[in-house]
Amino acid sequence: MSVISISAEGTRGKVKGKPFFAKQSRGKYVLHSKSISITTGKPLRFAVNKVLVNTLDEAALLLKAGDHHIRVYNEEHKQWNLRSPEQVFVKK
Repeated sequence: MSVISISAEGTRGKVKGKPFFAKQSRGKYVLHSKSISITTGKPLRFAVNKVLVNTLDEAALLLKAGDHHIRVYNEEHKQWNLRSPEQVFVKK
């Protein structure tokens, strides 16, 4: 599939309209699973719901399935956010 980037825009406050990009954290892209969240009973943002993948291609496949949100990063404000599949742009 060869995904080049996964990006999103900030939605509120000082990051509104600012670019966010999927970025590796400790060598992995981080997604959070809605189905795991339901099973654990913990909010989506909690670490117990994390799914780690090695490539943007793997991340894009999980996003396409609709069950995962991806962590994206804004370099200017040093801020991480979770974004749903509907909120991200996958560039191939």
